[in-house]
Amino acid sequence: MLESYRYVQNENITVYYIGNDMRFVVEVKEGILYAYKELENYFHLIDKGFSIRAIIAMNRREYNYISKMILKLRGNNESKKSQVAITSKNDLLILSPFAYEEESTYTYDEYKLKKVIYSQVVHIFHEFLSLNSEVSSTWIGQGIAMYLSELWKEGEVKKVINEAIKKDMIPKLNEIQENESLYKIWPWTIVKYIEETHGKETINKIIRNYDVDDIFNILKCSIDDFEVQWKTWLKDENNLS
Repeated sequence: MLESYRYVQNENITVYYIGNDMRFVVEVKEGILYAYKELENYFHLIDKGFSIRAIIAMNRREYNYISKMILKLRGNNESKKSQVAITSKNDLLILSPFAYEEESTYTYDEYKLKKVIYSQVVHIFHEFLSLNSEVSSTWIGQGIAMYLSELWKEGEVKKVINEAIKKDMIPKLNEIQENESLYKIWPWTIVKYIEETHGKETINKIIRNYDVDDIFNILKCSIDDFEVQWKTWLKDENNLS
């Protein structure tokens, strides 16, 4: 299905592209390699590495086609304009920045694209390491990806969170777990809290043994106690800097 694509391979990363998208190949490849090496260290990936295949889709139609036919993401036949990258197992699909103006809500920025790539590589690591193959689409997977990529420092996310804290409208954990609009904003704060209070080794344990209920077993506390502690931590503005 990629017969018309050319590709560039470096170490364990392969990037497929068509025509003018060669312009972004080095950027994508280096972004993946940078994320891979950092995450390899963070997640203690010593003996068992893996390869990543990235595909730059020249437009939204091609993006949707590859998503369905190659990534086998059946529920993603018509992707939203706010989506410019997605993963499945070891594949990373990226919408060409040349298509951003007409087919996405993004404006191309090299720095921001690097962050997006980083967050998607986190999802690949998460799925590779976890016992649950569906974790990368859950709230905790979203939180870890946003936190480690530092995408939480971009856009309106922190503004929304700070306003909610000031108005004492922090959502409950079960609301975050069940509401897609909430788990795209809040979970990184939970991950940041866990790392700062329990250490990154605990994040590693959660990823490798993921189940919603197991998180609180690993943390050795109830969801109610955790919620109180997390909300108290959130209210100290220095913790979100």
